[in-house]
Amino acid sequence: MEATRKELEDKNSDHKGMAVEDKARVRPRRRRPFFRRKWTLLDRRSFGGVMAMHLLSLLAPFYFTWPAFWLAVVLYIITGLFGVTLSYHRQLSHKSFKLPKWLEYTFAYMGVHSLQGDPIDWVSTHRIHHQFVDTERDPHSPTVMVALLMFGEGWHNNHHAFEYSARHGLEWWQFDVTWWIILFLEAIGLATDVKLPSRNHMQKLAIQPKSE
Repeated sequence: MEATRKELEDKNSDHKGMAVEDKARVRPRRRRPFFRRKWTLLDRRSFGGVMAMHLLSLLAPFYFTWPAFWLAVVLYIITGLFGVTLSYHRQLSHKSFKLPKWLEYTFAYMGVHSLQGDPIDWVSTHRIHHQFVDTERDPHSPTVMVALLMFGEGWHNNHHAFEYSARHGLEWWQFDVTWWIILFLEAIGLATDVKLPSRNHMQKLAIQPKSE
């Protein structure tokens, strides 16, 4: 696993060097038609997989059972909340907090089952996204995410303002269930070095923190 971590750090250090040299020359992203853009092999595989899942979902009304429904909800929470949002994104990509290795690996393993790729590729791609956000080199297409369904990931402006923060919903009314899980892990001694923006940093960006 140490070799894997070293590979990840080396891979992203190359991208950081490229960002320092080229970021000033990167042009803003132009809107490209979805079907007329150049598709990579990964694009085709991803599109095929997503389309297959949606087509299969058309059969759901004919095979619906409540046990299957609740199983799907549980798997969505395991892979989406613990695997992608908490592990891939907030811990591995941004190092917002630390976990014991056994728990870090467990959550990352859950993320693999989300079918969003392995941790190295996911983290590397996401860091490139932050370096070249909304430019031609941004690997992510513009999307609209709903915080309630994405476990708090929808507060994207907050996240890009304070990408190191373990908490994305900075206001009391901003639903962020992933932050609640991190708070719980911290309370029982499993999550440490939890990073949050300072009051001064938030005020500099005209974001008022809630009063404690």
